Amino acid sequence: MNWYREYEADLIWVFTEAEAIISEFPQPLNTTGLAYLNKFNVLKEGSTNNYICYLLPFWMMDFLPIDRVICRHLSLANVLGMLYFFIQDDRMDSISLYNKYQLPLANLLHIKFLKCYQQLFTTDSLFWTFYSKYITEWAEAVTNENHEHSFLKDPLLIARKASPMKLCSTGACLLMEREELIPIISDFVDHVLTTLQMADDWVDWQEDLHEGNYNSLIDFIAAHYPIKYGQDMNESIIKEAIYTRAQLTPYVQAAVEHHKHLATSCINVPHLLSFHEYMVHNLLEEASTIIKKRDSLALGGFEWLMENMKE
Repeated sequence: MNWYREYEADLIWVFTEAEAIISEFPQPLNTTGLAYLNKFNVLKEGSTNNYICYLLPFWMMDFLPIDRVICRHLSLANVLGMLYFFIQDDRMDSISLYNKYQLPLANLLHIKFLKCYQQLFTTDSLFWTFYSKYITEWAEAVTNENHEHSFLKDPLLIARKASPMKLCSTGACLLMEREELIPIISDFVDHVLTTLQMADDWVDWQEDLHEGNYNSLIDFIAAHYPIKYGQDMNESIIKEAIYTRAQLTPYVQAAVEHHKHLATSCINVPHLLSFHEYMVHNLLEEASTIIKKRDSLALGGFEWLMENMKE
């Protein structure tokens, strides 16, 4: 995991700065904001590790001569933006996560998120055109993601829920006056974000099913049954598909294809490619474990299958 360890000192600066910014929010939003930040602070034990959110600017250093200090500010902007958009996701996906401080906290985070970029880009910069583009992609994605079998029609669509994250990679290209690289690195990042969402959907499919949220794994499974996505889907059907029919394996194959595509890219982003390989490896391991345990039925593994079908 050199793609992480090499930048630990940078991340200490980024999260310390984020803590200082949020600490200045009025009470009780500062306390609420710091608690929310800690959930995603990679330096805190037990946090959710959204590595690409804060490491992408540093990985851009592999092929752009961008100053490390600027990368730190791009990463800080991404962290604040990440918190803002995650609150939006929480509000849309789960009524149980609602509290009255979420919306005012989100607005304060958005102000700081914008301020970080305003310090780097003038009002007439092309950056703000991409800002509008990525926010629009995000809005369309979260609004229309429940369309039947959208994952099969275009897997990259699920990456658009994280389109605002590309602001830092696009910003880095603009700061280095390499505008021609933006579509290339954006395509690269889209493939990585798609695999990241696939990995999240594998972990969260039960929660998403209960909450009625879109999930690409459930969508993939539904496409192989004579039923529509969101209709007649239940845990028994999905578990039968995963543990008996081993449908995780062909689902993961999409991530394998993404990696093949990235390996042929004309840009050299080794840390970002290694991060993607790390995710693909973990998905393949999960799929392989399921097949091995299923096949162990012949050796007395019936209890394992029944246990998974009940959970």
